[in-house]
Formats: sequence, C-alpha cells, structure tokens
Amino acid sequence: LLLPIMVTPGLDYRQSLELSLRVQYDRTLLRYIGIDVKGTITEQLEVAVDRKEGELHITSPPGIPADTDGVLLFLLFSAVDTKSALPAMIKLSEVSVKQSALFGDGFDCLPEVSLHGGRVFIDGLCDPLLRLRPQLSLEANRPNPISMTDQQTLITYTITGRAPIRLEIHDQFGRVQAVLEEGWKDAGTYSVFWAPSRSLPNGLYFCVLLEGGQVRTRNIVLAR
Repeated sequence: LLLPIMVTPGLDYRQSLELSLRVQYDRTLLRYIGIDVKGTITEQLEVAVDRKEGELHITSPPGIPADTDGVLLFLLFSAVDTKSALPAMIKLSEVSVKQSALFGDGFDCLPEVSLHGGRVFIDGLCDPLLRLRPQLSLEANRPNPISMTDQQTLITYTITGRAPIRLEIHDQFGRVQAVLEEGWKDAGTYSVFWAPSRSLPNGLYFCVLLEGGQVRTRNIVLAR
C-alpha cells in the first residue's frame, strides 16, 4: 500500500521548507514498512521518522525542497490480513509544513485529508511567499478526486507571460482529451474549470501545463 501525502499549492522552491506531522494508523490491519521520498518535494531534505505503536512522527529540519509535482512523501504499509474487507484507519494530526523566506516570516500549509480507494490525499492550502516575478506553476485541481456528484473541477495555474501556453488534459495513455487554454497570456495567475465528458471512463488523468519549453503536471482522479 503506497500512500502519497500531497501538499498544494503555493510552495516556493527557492525558499527553505521544514515539516512536522503525526500519522496514526490501525496496526491490527496495517503494518508500517517505511517512507519513500524519491522524486518528491522532500527528496533533498533530511526526513526522520519516530515510530511508536500505531503512530509515526515525521519531521524534517529546514532545507531546500525539490521542484516536483506536489507529493510531500510516500508512506508504505502492508496489510496484516489481506482477507479482511474492513476499512483501515489512517489519520493525520499536528501537521505543520512551513516555509521561511529570506526576509520576514514564513507561512504554514493547512492540510485537508481525503481518502479515495486505497490512496490518501492530503491537500494543503498555502499562502504563497512574495516573489520577485511569477513562476510557472500548476496547482492541484479542486475537487480531486472528481466524484459522481461533481460536474466540474477548478484548475489554477500561474504563468510567466514569456511564451505561449497550453493547458491540456491527458489520459493515462498520453492521449489529449481536452485543451482548456491555448495561446499568449500576460504573466499572472488564472483559473479554469474542466467538466469531464460523460463518455470518459473513471481512472487517472493528467493536467499538463506547457509554457515555452517548461512543463508542469498534476494528477486528476475521475471516480464517478
């Protein structure tokens, strides 16, 4: 069982980041294996895990985060009894994901936790630091996953204005299912809604933002 902890949006990858969070889990159903930070925001940080019965305390001192797609780290568990169909409890508490600017105060991310199938998504609402100029970024869509009651999802992105942009939705095979934005835009932050077609099957999709030679991607789960 691979559970991603995802923080969105507003991380400034030029500033230091530190984190502290506690994970409670049902140890009668789940067996903790470890964490995986490869390819995540915390890949370059010194992440430590203090393990107790049914609880993990994950911390990291200040360090420069990696510019990735929003996954803070992965939790690895195995099932104690794969024959059981009981839901397994996983809960986060005392979450602090903090960045520090070169001058002035930092900010805290306020996480929201949702469970979809066997994957836990922790979305963080962050107030971005003051930046000298806009940086290309793509925030996680909301809501995500897109459930049966949702008609559309909001996608927010920031561009530099130095090249034409294109915002697309791809399926898991790389096929373009929708083009949401295309052409020149001034530097700044924009939002657009995507209303998935009824003919699209449930599964994993990718939101892809292109500006010049730069690319940003986000995962979108369709579960109607």
